[in-house]
Amino acid sequence: MTKIKLSKNYSIRRMRLLDAPFYNSIRNECRMFLHDHTQYSPKECRKWFINTLPTFFILFYNRKKIGYFRTSDWGDDKSAFIGLDLHSDFRGLTHAQKSYPLFMNYLRNEFGISKFYLRVLKNNPVAKHIYDKLGFNVVQETNIDFKMELL
Repeated sequence: MTKIKLSKNYSIRRMRLLDAPFYNSIRNECRMFLHDHTQYSPKECRKWFINTLPTFFILFYNRKKIGYFRTSDWGDDKSAFIGLDLHSDFRGLTHAQKSYPLFMNYLRNEFGISKFYLRVLKNNPVAKHIYDKLGFNVVQETNIDFKMELL
C-alpha cells in the first residue's frame, strides 16, 4: 500500500498487520489518555487487528512513523469519529495541530466526510486545548469526557 502525501512533510497510509507492533507500543504507552486503559500484548493486538481490520492510518513525518490516526463509526450522514495517538518522542511538537487538518481534508476529499467527532478525556487538558484550537466544539459532556464535533 502506498503512502498518501498530505503535505511536504506529512504522509499517511492505511495501517496493516505489519504495523501492529508499532501501533501496540504507542497505544499501550498512551493508554491512560484513552477510554480503555487496558495494556495489550502483541499477540492480543494482532488478534484484534485480524478480527476488526480497523480503518486506521499510520502517520509519517519526513518518512518516519510518528503515530497513527484512528477512524470509526463512519455514518451515512458523512460523519466519522477520529483520533490521533503519537509516539512520546513526537508529542508537544505541534504535530497534532498540523496533521489533524491535513488528515481531515484528506477524509473530506476522498470519502466526503464533512462532520468529525471525537471524545477526549477530562484528564487530558492538552488534547482538549488542541481540539479547541482546531475549531472543535463540545456537544456533550460526561463525568469523564467531552464529545466534540467539527463541521
